[in-house]
Amino acid sequence: MLAERIEDAEACSKALSLIAEAMAKVGMKEEAKKVFEEALMLAERIEDAEACSKALSLIAEAMAKAGRFEEALKLAERIENAWKRSEALREIAEAMAKAGRFEEALKVAEGIEDAWWRLRALSLIAEAMVKAGMTEEARKVFWKAWEAAQKAVDLVGLWGVAQSAALSGLFDLAVEFSKNIAGERTEKLPKVLDALVARKEKGGAKEAVFSLLPLCGWAMTTAIHGCCCLIHLYPDHAQSIAEKVKQMV
Repeated sequence: MLAERIEDAEACSKALSLIAEAMAKVGMKEEAKKVFEEALMLAERIEDAEACSKALSLIAEAMAKAGRFEEALKLAERIENAWKRSEALREIAEAMAKAGRFEEALKVAEGIEDAWWRLRALSLIAEAMVKAGMTEEARKVFWKAWEAAQKAVDLVGLWGVAQSAALSGLFDLAVEFSKNIAGERTEKLPKVLDALVARKEKGGAKEAVFSLLPLCGWAMTTAIHGCCCLIHLYPDHAQSIAEKVKQMV
């Protein structure tokens, strides 16, 4: 038995939860249920509260990925550590969204107490909605994520929502979000630009890059990154762009 060969309860619990998840995905539902129960029994033996919360969070996440949403939610409620509980609920919300259970996913996401995990869950749900062709609904959820980041005064979160919108092909939202973020742009703005460039074949992507170029004047590094984006978009003009960069530095 696997549990007998792994001495550490936390490691064993994690291993069993992954095995159970794999079993459930190939249709072995009853067998998966038994393995999940064994993983849970091991996790509950862990005396350290933080380690126990971590183990329970991993099991809840595996349950959600295996489609056992109700069980995952009940288990998440038992996680004492607020951060790990919020992380588990984020995973559950994402799994629900991927399964097309958007209404339930939103309910879970909006109930997440930690602002970072809440806005991340909302962004992931919005991404899943776009993939499902629910573009207008996704826009509303992206705005909810944006508002959550604003309330938390989370600069990283704000840029994360902008990047997520860009990756989803909602270029106008990505631009609007980016233009409304005040503060340091050196690290995060390039990621939004890269996401737009990666989708350059899709209508509106090039225009979105151009509309964000004025923001690149924040620092030399972002200005150069903007020039690199232009080279990717217009390789025939790479030489002339390179000459302009030489004049800048």
